[in-house]
Amino acid sequence: MNDHYNTYSVEDLIQDEEFLRWVLNPTEDTRQNWTKWIEQNPEHKAKVEEARSMLRSLSFKKVDTQGMSAKIWDQIQMDIQKEATPTRAKTRILPIITAISAAAAILLLLIVNYSGNQMTTIEAAAGLATIHQLPDQSEIRINDGSSISYDKNKFAVSRDIYLDGEAFFQVSKGSPFTVHTDLGTVQVLGTSFNIFNHSNHFDVICKTGKVKVVSGDKELILTPGEKAYLNEVQGLTKFQLDTVEIDWLNGTFKYENTRLAEVAAELERQYDIHITMPQEAKDLLYTGFFIDNDLDQALSSVFWPLKLKYEKKNNKINISRED
Repeated sequence: MNDHYNTYSVEDLIQDEEFLRWVLNPTEDTRQNWTKWIEQNPEHKAKVEEARSMLRSLSFKKVDTQGMSAKIWDQIQMDIQKEATPTRAKTRILPIITAISAAAAILLLLIVNYSGNQMTTIEAAAGLATIHQLPDQSEIRINDGSSISYDKNKFAVSRDIYLDGEAFFQVSKGSPFTVHTDLGTVQVLGTSFNIFNHSNHFDVICKTGKVKVVSGDKELILTPGEKAYLNEVQGLTKFQLDTVEIDWLNGTFKYENTRLAEVAAELERQYDIHITMPQEAKDLLYTGFFIDNDLDQALSSVFWPLKLKYEKKNNKINISRED
């Protein structure tokens, strides 16, 4: 990352091509680069977040990445902040993307040019899940802090979805439907299933129909009630669930012997917070659940059983051992 960002204003960031690519068409590299830069320059986090919020508040839905900085700046002058953005209230209402108002928009639907393709990207920001309907009437519920991309122009021929994070799919029958992640792919014809793909953790739950899960040189067929997950030792493995419930759709997040670092990461996505904790705490195993409608209750549910305490300052949560 260049040092000149230390001198940038919010307006400068909005017109910077690298910053725009991170916000509007993120890759793993851009996420890591900007996350690292913000951690190293915390005094500039406020202006970065303000610039991101402004971009996410635009009322337009289509952006061509060729020369996009000038177009976006013109759009901001005409369109942004027509009314104050309402105070964020955590709910489990999953808004249809076409109903989002300009002032409240946190989800951004983009058309971007990349290697000759026109990719549509839908991102659910931290603290806000959404429902998106595909051209074939298939429906995707995108969990907080997750995103999907697909080529709308080619979708009738090749139903390929690129997922970063977690989403629940209800797929209409038709041509082969494939979901691509960095750890594996899932192929279906007509079914409903959930994919979780965060921080080297990959699992798939089949609710109805049949899906094929592929990771590396191994593939599995899942039928209703089966779950596949990526095991560090055995590779792709599956087992039968007692019940087939996708808990996050109801605002509940359940864990059994799960590293606390993974649970904390989900709390961050659901509540748009940043959690810091000692390294030894990250490796503790947590069994329990939290509900995403009350931050204090969620923090207590997770950390109190492990004899940890938390301190809040704005959106920063510091975890430490109880005295």
